[in-house]
Amino acid sequence: MPQTTCELIKSSVLSNDLTQEECLTLASICTVKDFQDDDIIFKEGEITHSLFVIVDGKAGVNKEVVDGDDITLHVLKKGDLIGEMSFLDGQPHSVTVKSLGKTQTVVIQRDGFEELLNTHPHLVYKVMKTIIRTSHDIVRKMNAQYLQLNNYVNTGMSAGGYTSGGMY
Repeated sequence: MPQTTCELIKSSVLSNDLTQEECLTLASICTVKDFQDDDIIFKEGEITHSLFVIVDGKAGVNKEVVDGDDITLHVLKKGDLIGEMSFLDGQPHSVTVKSLGKTQTVVIQRDGFEELLNTHPHLVYKVMKTIIRTSHDIVRKMNAQYLQLNNYVNTGMSAGGYTSGGMY
């Protein structure tokens, strides 16, 4: 039996603070979108006004490098959000995101979400709080990785060569 959109939302971080009624309200403005392996969810530089929630599968966060190739910076999994910063600020995406295998997402369009401000402001507040918490966690992890890399580089250089310490 196929899952309802509300059940799909419940498999993500978005449902952490939502009641059943709030989940149903949020689900009413969502769509479900399926991607095949290597489909582009969005490209760097695009503006989509969409928040994607992975409900099944994985997605690669990619950045183009100088020679035209791209490198995978991170792999997102079930329950993770995609495009949250552009969803909030309307700016172009800073990375390209591709599906890794079959991937199913729940999609929230910004205009539909903003319409909930008039009728369900507390629901919008809860979702925004979750998006900000998720973004904060990402920044916290990136800071820790930066410090590890910086420590590795500084330790390796001061010792006159490479070390086997650190994560890298």
